[in-house]
Amino acid sequence: GNGGAVYVDGGTFTMEAGSKITGSRAQNGGGVYIDSGTFTMSDTATIQNNTATTHGGGVYVGSTFSVSGSPTITGNTVSGTANNVYLPRTKTITIGTGGLSGGTIGVTAEAMTANGTARITDIDVPGAANKFTSDISLYSVEENIATTNGGTAVFLSDVEVAYKTQSSAPRKTLGSFEVAYKTKGTEITLLKDISPTTASGFTWPI
Repeated sequence: GNGGAVYVDGGTFTMEAGSKITGSRAQNGGGVYIDSGTFTMSDTATIQNNTATTHGGGVYVGSTFSVSGSPTITGNTVSGTANNVYLPRTKTITIGTGGLSGGTIGVTAEAMTANGTARITDIDVPGAANKFTSDISLYSVEENIATTNGGTAVFLSDVEVAYKTQSSAPRKTLGSFEVAYKTKGTEITLLKDISPTTASGFTWPI
């Protein structure tokens, strides 16, 4: 079944300071499975060392998942592999009142693919790389990334660069080095090793 410790099916389930879920098992959501309603973690609440056989060793996000304060979601697995908070495609983590002041939250996003990106929060989180980790080690956590609705949020990334232009600053965009170059990026930050090639309108070295 789903939800090894808690199955959220409407209403609001809240974990606050000192509360902990550990050692639970399920097919999805070894710790908590959110089917509908809202799951809120705040202060120093902890979800650790839970397991699932399919998705979300710690938390499976099928509805609203809100975090604030310094929550910890680490050490949860699927078949022995890190899988803490599982975000199905189009789902994100909601940043609650007061934002995140610390903690560590591991994330696996269904939308994340090699050489791609996946949004993981509804709004931006300053210092996100110190508060979120990717369960897949090759992917980086990037903050202040432009979204389609004009705001910014936190993304997992496996692309070459984050860049700004005169019109987009201070927001950043994720993409390839070639696109950043052609867009006349005013600030380009390398996120992974690249091998620039000659293409139409693009030459190396600059």
